[in-house]
Amino acid sequence: MTQILFSAFPKQDKSDWLALAQNDLKGQDVEKTLSKTYPHNLTIQPFYTEEDLPVIPIPHHAFHSLIDDEGISPRVWYNAVLIDATNEKSGNEEILMVLNQGADALILEMDEETDLDVLLNKVLLAYIELWIKPKNRPLDVMRHFFGWIKKQHVDKSDLRGGLLWDSFEGSLSDQPILLENVDIYLEGKPFPNFKCTTMMDRHFNNLDHVSQISYSLAGVIEKIDMLNQQGCSTGDLLKDFCLQMTVGNSYFLEMAKIKAVRLGIFRLAQTYGSDLKPEDFKLFVQTNPGSETEAQAEDNLVRNTTQAMSAILGGANTLHVKPHDGNFREPSVFSKRMARNTSTILREESHLDKVIDPMAGSYFLDRLTEDMLELAWDHLVHLENEGGWKFLVKANHGQNSKGGKS
Repeated sequence: MTQILFSAFPKQDKSDWLALAQNDLKGQDVEKTLSKTYPHNLTIQPFYTEEDLPVIPIPHHAFHSLIDDEGISPRVWYNAVLIDATNEKSGNEEILMVLNQGADALILEMDEETDLDVLLNKVLLAYIELWIKPKNRPLDVMRHFFGWIKKQHVDKSDLRGGLLWDSFEGSLSDQPILLENVDIYLEGKPFPNFKCTTMMDRHFNNLDHVSQISYSLAGVIEKIDMLNQQGCSTGDLLKDFCLQMTVGNSYFLEMAKIKAVRLGIFRLAQTYGSDLKPEDFKLFVQTNPGSETEAQAEDNLVRNTTQAMSAILGGANTLHVKPHDGNFREPSVFSKRMARNTSTILREESHLDKVIDPMAGSYFLDRLTEDMLELAWDHLVHLENEGGWKFLVKANHGQNSKGGKS
């Protein structure tokens, strides 16, 4: 027999709880005393109730398409590992080892001379992601890569991953690099699940959370506008777009930031008249261990874990956990294994893959995501009125902004 245990308790609204808290604080204003304000007037309240949920609900379960296959967990993200392809034979040995020990995405740091027959020997391409990080001449590297892929007779839809290249900085003033963006996009167009229109957040990942979101969205606009001028379709570019983000230490703020970026790109897509959904956008997220001294290396292990959790719960599609000692020396075998296993443990032992969006419906996180998005959108309008992302980066405002309207 079901018992209704709480029927004897009258329903309380937020004002009732605020009154109790104010009494405990001996009459002090609760929100002024206990709230915390970040740049752009982003305010964290002391507590949240159902009354704080956004009027228009935050889209949930929108990290990727729903998976109906029996036996596959509802939440999927790829565990990426960086491979130096300088020595193809030893690189292949490392690849086969990491793929057998939890990795399912490879970041290949390579050039146009890399022997892919050796490097990717015995690798089943249809079951992993490949991310290409060019050492030089990105267009030559990508032509070399796609030429090799075509010889493998891989189904075009089975090639997953993308290009990790900061194409934006040079394209601000260099016409050949702009055209290289176009050529790379055209080279990758036959492969719908391989993202060649990418942007990295390294220009602004030291800013506050709202500015990171607004600069990301301004970068998307800038990239689309630049490639539009070269005859590329907006709809096709949005389908091909991938944002590489860096996650920091503010656990819930980082989670909300990643969610807000996805929803912001979705809103931009609607502005451009696209019918794409939030889950159609690809987010590649990497950790930032932080400490650069050996004495604090162990602290980075904890940072990596909480950052990885923020990335997964925020909606990362691909996660690259960096080795905890990589900021001050060549990563050790141990640190590489710990980085690789972080994602595996969060999947296999913490079971973060069992629910597609565990934070869905959280009063706090839904409100925080909405506040971040709206503040970032207001800042984005300001940035565009000032000349857009290109103008601000050229003026070096991106590195020097303190979080207010620059």
